[in-house]
Amino acid sequence: KNPADIIIICSWWKKSIARQLNSYGLTPNKDYFLNVAFSLQAEHYFQIFTEFSDYLKHQDQSLRGKTVLHVGVGHTLVVDILLAMAGARVICSNLDDEMIFFPDISLKKNIYNLLRKFYTDNRDLFLMPPEGVIATTPTSMIVDQDKVLFMTMDMERLPLASRSIDILFTYDLLEHVQSPPKAIAES
Repeated sequence: KNPADIIIICSWWKKSIARQLNSYGLTPNKDYFLNVAFSLQAEHYFQIFTEFSDYLKHQDQSLRGKTVLHVGVGHTLVVDILLAMAGARVICSNLDDEMIFFPDISLKKNIYNLLRKFYTDNRDLFLMPPEGVIATTPTSMIVDQDKVLFMTMDMERLPLASRSIDILFTYDLLEHVQSPPKAIAES
């Protein structure tokens, strides 16, 4: 890096990118700055879920009663809620707690309303509506831990017994791990 250059991180993955930049010897608030001021497009998450559901249908599988490990959940917890609505018990994980469900209540309400609409428009994909997974109050939204459990874990060293899950799901993750071959082998 040229000493006069700076890096501005505009990504939901700010902590992962910052870790990588730190490992290269770059300094926060000197060599790089974090900025995540951009909008969420829920349709993206519905597309991920729909593509995954289509893949499972093609494999003649369903999510009903399956345990799904979603490694590298990041900001895609909406996908985990959809997986749980379709009948899966979901273990979602990150290296840290970055972006696990959105802290802003108005954003949560918008996401919840979009989940309701997606459920209404696609009932054949689901065993339960969003309220089967999310408890809502005027000031918070809480995901049912029996249906969607969050754990911090490293994809290169998964703290689960071999063959203890039915489906491993990940999306846009390998660019965030130190050793993609090791992560794939561990999976």
